[in-house]
Amino acid sequence: MGGREPDRTSRLPQASCWVRSRLRKARELFVESNDTLQTIAEGCGYRSAFYLSRGFSNHAGQSPSEDRRSNRV
Repeated sequence: MGGREPDRTSRLPQASCWVRSRLRKARELFVESNDTLQTIAEGCGYRSAFYLSRGFSNHAGQSPSEDRRSNRV
């Protein structure tokens, strides 16, 4: 009884914002550096290059390597 547990869905927008922020930083690094996917993943807080690649592909609609090639200056 007593206190009520906070609604877990109230944390979703904040988590979503955090994920978008990490993906945005990863994208900058893909384009501006020659770092490996693993190095970028570690620098952006991902456990592995696989998780970064999967999240990036779901968000951007293309793989990190495709994005890197199409957005190089």
